[in-house]
Amino acid sequence: MEEPRPRPVGRPKKGAANRPVERNFRMAYCGMVTLHDQDGAARYTIRYGCMPEGDIVGLRDRMVADVATLRSKRPDLKIELLCDGAPEMWNLLEEGFTPKFGNDLERFVDFYHTTEKLSAAAHALEDSAVAAGERLGSWKQALLRSSGAVDILQELMASGRDEGVGTEHPVHDEGVVWGRHGRKRRALGFTQFCRLRQERRD
Repeated sequence: MEEPRPRPVGRPKKGAANRPVERNFRMAYCGMVTLHDQDGAARYTIRYGCMPEGDIVGLRDRMVADVATLRSKRPDLKIELLCDGAPEMWNLLEEGFTPKFGNDLERFVDFYHTTEKLSAAAHALEDSAVAAGERLGSWKQALLRSSGAVDILQELMASGRDEGVGTEHPVHDEGVVWGRHGRKRRALGFTQFCRLRQERRD
């Protein structure tokens, strides 16, 4: 965000900006409620967003209310939550959707963030970029199986490289993510799953 910066005390220096600003990283939020057909194709989307100082809980509650309205019209609709692996984001979703819908939910970790973390783990386990790419490719294929998340988690833990935390320990970090989410939340969004399944058939 580009935000106004207070002027220094005293006479401004020659050539100083008339409107000084500073660039700061702030967390904006967005969400979507998308209706898919039986083949996984998106048919209609409602989009939500708020600025960093906005009401993120209110955004979440509007999503819950809209989904509840849709479910009241079509009680047979399946509800799937899709998010990255960040605990704070999942806690936010769970606190809104679980009281309303109970366990009648499917949970997914989005494909991009999953493969981003898996890529770092693959490079930590392999001696070359080529080998790391091949391992990552096999993991992506494994995600097409119902047991894929658990199989990859077991492989990460069996590597013996899962000690420590932070950017220097991607195998550990990925194992933590999968340990938290591997069984409860599938590591693949429904739309991405249909796309990858079709690519494999082609």
